[in-house]
Amino acid sequence: MWTIGKRPPRSALIAIAAMLLTGTGAAIGPKPVQAASVITIESPANGTTVTGGTVTISGTYAGLYDVKLVIDGLRQADVVTNDPDGDRTGTWTYELNTAQYGGEGEVVLRAKGSDTATRSGVWSDPVTLRVDHAPSRKPRVTVTSPADGAAVSGVVPVRVAIDSPNPMSAVQVRIGGGPWQTASWNGTEYETPWNSAGLGDKTVAIEAKATDTFGNTGLSMTTYAKTGNGTSEPVVVPRQDRAMWIWEPAAYNLYLNPGSRTVLDAFAKDTATFGSEPVTTLYIAVGGYDGIDILEDKPDKARDFLTWAHANGYQVHALIAGGTSPPYLGAYARYHDRATREVEKIINFNLSSAPEAGFDGVNVDIEPYISPDFKSPDQFLQKEYLDGLSKLMQRRNVSGTRLAIGPAIPRWYDTSPTTSAVDWNGAVKPLSEHVQDISDYISIMDYRDAADGSNGIIASAQGEIDYAASIGKPNSVVVGVETLDVANTADPYTVTFRQKGRTEMERELDKVYAAFGGSPSFGGVAVHHYDSYRALPSYWGPEATLWSPPPDAVPPSAVSRAPVASAIDYQQISIRFGMASDNTEVDRYNIYRSTTSGFAPSPSNLAGTTRSVSFLDTGLLADTTYYYKVAAVDVRGNVGPASAEASARTGTTSLTPIVVNGMKVAYNGTGATVTLKVADYATGQAVPSATVGGRFTYSGGKFVTVATNPDGVATASSEPIAAGRQVGFMPRSIDAPGHYWAKAYDRPPAATVYPDEGAGLTGLALNVGTWNQPFVRHATTYTVQAGHADEAVTVTPTAASPVAAITVNGSPVASGSASAAIPLAVGSNPVVVEVTERDGAVTVYTVTVIRAEPAVNVFPMTEDAHVFETRPTERFGAAPLLEVADIPGSLGGGDRIAFMKADFGSFAGSAVNEAKLVFYVDEALMKPVTLAVDGYAQASWSESTIDWNNRPKAGSVPLGTVTVSSAGWYAVDVTGFVRSRMDGDRKATFRLTDPGTKNTVVRLRAKEYADAGFRPYLIVNPSQNPQLQSLAVGEASIEPAFSPDVSDYRASVTHDVYAVRITPTAAEPFVKLTVNGVETESGRPSAPVPLQVGDNPIEVRSVAQNGQAKSYTVTVRRTADSRLSGLALSDGTLAPSFSPERTAYTVDVFAGVPKIRVSPIAADGQATVTVNGEPVASGQSSRDIKLAIGANPIEVVVTATDGTSTAYAITVHRVPPGRK
Repeated sequence: MWTIGKRPPRSALIAIAAMLLTGTGAAIGPKPVQAASVITIESPANGTTVTGGTVTISGTYAGLYDVKLVIDGLRQADVVTNDPDGDRTGTWTYELNTAQYGGEGEVVLRAKGSDTATRSGVWSDPVTLRVDHAPSRKPRVTVTSPADGAAVSGVVPVRVAIDSPNPMSAVQVRIGGGPWQTASWNGTEYETPWNSAGLGDKTVAIEAKATDTFGNTGLSMTTYAKTGNGTSEPVVVPRQDRAMWIWEPAAYNLYLNPGSRTVLDAFAKDTATFGSEPVTTLYIAVGGYDGIDILEDKPDKARDFLTWAHANGYQVHALIAGGTSPPYLGAYARYHDRATREVEKIINFNLSSAPEAGFDGVNVDIEPYISPDFKSPDQFLQKEYLDGLSKLMQRRNVSGTRLAIGPAIPRWYDTSPTTSAVDWNGAVKPLSEHVQDISDYISIMDYRDAADGSNGIIASAQGEIDYAASIGKPNSVVVGVETLDVANTADPYTVTFRQKGRTEMERELDKVYAAFGGSPSFGGVAVHHYDSYRALPSYWGPEATLWSPPPDAVPPSAVSRAPVASAIDYQQISIRFGMASDNTEVDRYNIYRSTTSGFAPSPSNLAGTTRSVSFLDTGLLADTTYYYKVAAVDVRGNVGPASAEASARTGTTSLTPIVVNGMKVAYNGTGATVTLKVADYATGQAVPSATVGGRFTYSGGKFVTVATNPDGVATASSEPIAAGRQVGFMPRSIDAPGHYWAKAYDRPPAATVYPDEGAGLTGLALNVGTWNQPFVRHATTYTVQAGHADEAVTVTPTAASPVAAITVNGSPVASGSASAAIPLAVGSNPVVVEVTERDGAVTVYTVTVIRAEPAVNVFPMTEDAHVFETRPTERFGAAPLLEVADIPGSLGGGDRIAFMKADFGSFAGSAVNEAKLVFYVDEALMKPVTLAVDGYAQASWSESTIDWNNRPKAGSVPLGTVTVSSAGWYAVDVTGFVRSRMDGDRKATFRLTDPGTKNTVVRLRAKEYADAGFRPYLIVNPSQNPQLQSLAVGEASIEPAFSPDVSDYRASVTHDVYAVRITPTAAEPFVKLTVNGVETESGRPSAPVPLQVGDNPIEVRSVAQNGQAKSYTVTVRRTADSRLSGLALSDGTLAPSFSPERTAYTVDVFAGVPKIRVSPIAADGQATVTVNGEPVASGQSSRDIKLAIGANPIEVVVTATDGTSTAYAITVHRVPPGRK
């Protein structure tokens, strides 16, 4: 199946291999590679012995792109290509560190690339290197006793044999998933005792590992020992409808970020939006991701997810590949141990977990047909694949666990010439039937977009359904369908529902259910995969329905590990970073790019997005330094804080860059037509005879290859597409002799049918809020929900025509620029955008921005009054003090009762955990008085009319008492009463009386009291915790990393930073935050805090509503100025022009300039300057620097008074004689 993020090269191969048809419609295997495309490994020769160190691997390629080296099934490495003509033909090299990959004594290498015409995978012959280097050899570890599957009792000696040329530093044994224990040398083997008594009937996993003195670690296979009768769990294969594959980027979010589960659960159980079946079974990946092996490194996180999943009604199968990269290598006998270890890891995890915290099965995704060896006449790979599956089943059977094991297989294993008759273990039958015989169930990758027909979903699965019924395996055939966009590599018309949409998919699946619903062997439908399934609309068009995740306005965190950028060649840079977290689901990562350090991330410098924690930026300019920042984006589009900056410089090439310089897509009546122009990046001149490969998008998927005409223009048409559907075009390759495609500079990078050229807007963006739907040309009315903290909005409209005039609320705005800030009132705020074309036509867009009410939990009294027994008709609703008293009749009477009314209808929460009525006693009393507080649910009164005679009487309920004596604040717990009013009108009346006849008047400050800070109020769920959840200082990093319990931090900024904004985020809502005494909102930047050179202590104070407070101090160090304010040379001109922030320059001089002097001027007169290590006074010239022909590096270093330094690099190119 296809995957993204984790194994993108793999998806490029599978799409071609699995889904091709013959002319008669019969399914076949992989498509033959065209002779024109070839890749080789030329050096070293097969069988070469190397003795360690780095070895240069080199080869040739022709007609290929995306060239990689597959290293012993462990890694697919980017290589350095040399293509001097820009025709996708040349040589490649890779520096292989044999110490890193030589642990097994042999390294098998294979080069691969993608065919420029067919986009199919092309592979070299394998080359095996023999690594004769003892210091890199991993120990071979074997558990020799007890025997695998043996019954044991009492104290058992666990013995381990080691085969290694090196001394051991540690040998350890792990029993039953417990801690690693040291094993001791017994003279022939390593040994540790294990007391197996008292375990009952249980199978126990025994593992061993050994580390030699060079740090090489080897692992054993697992041995299963049985106490009593061992574990004996029945393997049950229930119906799996509907199942869903989940690959590592989404899987690790679910393991490590619990908020992601709310999105999964909402999506899986939503049957209403598309009239679909609920997802009940998860095939979730357990491979390594972001440096983490979830089952080995964080098993409790996996157990927590599984416990949650089972509690919410899901079956969960661990999803594994072959333990190799690419995954199909796991089919080879050479790599069976790796695939087996993947299953053993799951078995061992289950054996050490409670039933609710273990997996229900294993979905095995090893796809041998991707290999060229799958077409071998002797079918050796098919047989090795079956041998490997048998080993997996054997390990499950020995362990006695309940894991149902099911491989994912293509739909043509029973019909292809390479699979229809496989002789294995004395039986000749289709490969699919062998697999069904071995396994508990199968998931057919039945990747078609139609149920009916000879090549439809139903016909393709019928053979497997029938065979399962004949061998008595109910629920064992799961029919899988695809939703991933595979148009870059395969025929989009028949492989996936990506182009047709969710509505059409559900219609076709209804036919599948009707065809197979009555078959006992039908196990349901599986969908590949979670990310693309969730993103699939009802159809691609203006009124399409998209699945909507739960509401959320909280942005994700920053990435957990700062990005690292590495140049691959002259036009590619790889960026890697750590995962971010979120209260829901991190959907993707924005990668921002600039050629200026210190840039501010924005949509204008968005280089692209990625689902995983890596990104390959391609089509860059040569000899250029690029700077990157990364920010996480959640499923609701909330963007997290940008990361620190990373940078890399591209290499050199003699090729000149070309770009797309204009592109449009228009509907032609039956489909779409794209027209684009290819031009020289530097000159803008047209590039004729360039070969453009690209594909239509959205409702389209046709891949086309066209050539540009003498004007550099290329045109192509899509497949038939209905009117009213969105369709676009995206270039995928552009080739021209002597040139390379600098795609990062395409204008535009892609185009779509809507909006039409010259009509309305192509883009409309607001800097705040969540839209009710994405912007599309057909829709002119929108609603945007903004937070209460959003006090103003700016609108950025982009016109389709460069000459269109735009106004926002009547004020002119340039296309692509932000409007002036528009103040937002609480509630509805209409924003009108008018676009006037050259011909006078006007398009009006209306965006209603709804600013939320403030999120509050404090509710002042809406009305209050007291009534007076001896003045029964007098009204005291306007009095600043409320009176409560019980005066004995013997003293003349004169009781007073206070009433207060609260309206908490705007409380944003749903659960009331605590509620208190809070009031202030105005003066000290002569003696304590206990006041009784009662509540009315439906009392009808007004402070302007209430008196003794008409006061509320019957219907109250007692709430509590409070004894008052001195002036000050008092509170009464009214939680139960307020909770009871949550489902009503959320209004309550409180009555305060003195039941003890104390003959004392208690005066309470009323809502009319002059100082608002002393008026009575109701508080619901008051905050308790003053700690912060996070603390950020602009774009600077704080040290140590933030922890709520750590109070003191430091940060450093450069001299050109004159102020910083502090962003404190409280752990709870309703916590008051101040920065240097100035109040600020949680999660939002403070007002700028000015900085002096040196240390600047900044206090962040947080106070919870219960009075608890905490202070944090951030000392921000602003460095002294270590920049230059001027830089001149005695000859030549700096390129680019000097700027204090720019640190790299080039200068070209003629051959007649044998030497040069540099004159630097320091921005700070106290700073020192050196040129090539020699001191030079600021403003003075250096000594003569001799110049050789070619490149001459010169380094200027400025050191400030605090030791901060900045290095400026100047490369002086002295041109050889006779050259310009």
